[in-house]
Amino acid sequence: MEFAVIAVGFLAVTVALMALWRVLGDGLLVQHALAVASHHIQAVAPVTIVDVFLY
Repeated sequence: MEFAVIAVGFLAVTVALMALWRVLGDGLLVQHALAVASHHIQAVAPVTIVDVFLY
Protein backbone atom coordinates (compact mmCIF):
# COMPACT_ATOMS: atom_id res chain seq x y z
CA MET A 1 0.00 0.00 0.00
CA GLU A 2 2.78 2.45 0.80
CA PHE A 3 4.38 1.77 -2.57
CA ALA A 4 1.15 2.76 -4.36
CA VAL A 5 0.94 6.05 -2.43
CA ILE A 6 4.58 6.89 -3.11
CA ALA A 7 4.22 5.92 -6.79
CA VAL A 8 1.15 8.13 -7.26
CA GLY A 9 2.89 11.05 -5.53
CA PHE A 10 6.00 10.62 -7.65
CA LEU A 11 3.88 10.42 -10.80
CA ALA A 12 2.03 13.61 -9.86
CA VAL A 13 5.30 15.49 -9.27
CA THR A 14 6.69 14.18 -12.57
CA VAL A 15 3.62 15.27 -14.54
CA ALA A 16 3.65 18.72 -12.88
CA LEU A 17 7.33 19.21 -13.71
CA MET A 18 6.73 18.14 -17.31
CA ALA A 19 3.88 20.65 -17.62
CA LEU A 20 6.06 23.40 -16.14
CA TRP A 21 8.88 22.50 -18.52
CA ARG A 22 6.49 22.77 -21.49
CA VAL A 23 5.15 26.15 -20.36
CA LEU A 24 8.66 27.51 -19.86
CA GLY A 25 9.83 26.06 -23.18
CA ASP A 26 6.94 27.59 -25.13
CA GLY A 27 7.61 31.00 -23.60
CA LEU A 28 4.08 31.39 -22.28
CA LEU A 29 5.23 32.94 -19.02
CA VAL A 30 7.29 35.57 -20.84
CA GLN A 31 4.41 36.38 -23.20
CA HIS A 32 2.03 36.72 -20.28
CA ALA A 33 4.46 38.93 -18.37
CA LEU A 34 4.90 41.22 -21.39
CA ALA A 35 1.16 41.46 -21.98
CA VAL A 36 0.45 42.31 -18.36
CA ALA A 37 3.36 44.77 -18.13
CA SER A 38 2.18 46.78 -21.13
CA HIS A 39 -1.31 47.16 -19.64
CA HIS A 40 0.15 48.07 -16.28
CA ILE A 41 2.49 50.67 -17.76
CA GLN A 42 -0.32 52.21 -19.82
CA ALA A 43 -2.52 52.49 -16.75
CA VAL A 44 0.18 53.80 -14.41
CA ALA A 45 2.14 56.10 -16.75
CA PRO A 46 -0.14 59.18 -16.46
CA VAL A 47 -0.15 58.91 -12.66
CA THR A 48 3.63 58.51 -12.61
CA ILE A 49 4.18 61.56 -14.81
CA VAL A 50 1.91 63.68 -12.61
CA ASP A 51 3.69 62.34 -9.54
CA VAL A 52 7.08 63.31 -10.96
CA PHE A 53 6.02 66.85 -11.84
CA LEU A 54 4.39 67.44 -8.46
CA TYR A 55 7.73 67.18 -6.71
